[in-house]
Amino acid sequence: MTRSKPSRHTPNPAMSAAALGAEWRRWRMALICGAFGGPLGALPLFLYLLFSGNAAGGFGLLLRLLLWGFLYGAVPGALTGLAASQLGLRRNKQGAAAMTLLGAATAALFGAFVVLVDWPQAAMQMRLLAVAAFAGCGAVSALLLSRFLPKP
Repeated sequence: MTRSKPSRHTPNPAMSAAALGAEWRRWRMALICGAFGGPLGALPLFLYLLFSGNAAGGFGLLLRLLLWGFLYGAVPGALTGLAASQLGLRRNKQGAAAMTLLGAATAALFGAFVVLVDWPQAAMQMRLLAVAAFAGCGAVSALLLSRFLPKP
């Protein structure tokens, strides 16, 4: 029985850089969607209020909506980006459609949780309308951010 020498493995700097790049690609969509998903989702709501004549705050309303969009949109945005990267979605029509559906679903689930916790005394129709608006804003945001998916 011969005993082999223990191998002295020297780390290859190129392999560690490749591993770091793979990890970055995995988390890149979650970071981008978490950072920009909420404010992008608040823009359709601002445009609706602006063109319907109900925007009483003007630029101040835009800043408040962007802040609330970031606060309430960071978690569903990050979850949408993480799901898109784990599913291996690519920048094509199918990837954009799947990411839009993911964005709407995660925003609707998170919106339902927020509405049930924040508005316990509101009427059910108002709660459902808020969840639908939240899902619509999440879908628009995910559609716009699907541009950052990796190329096929």
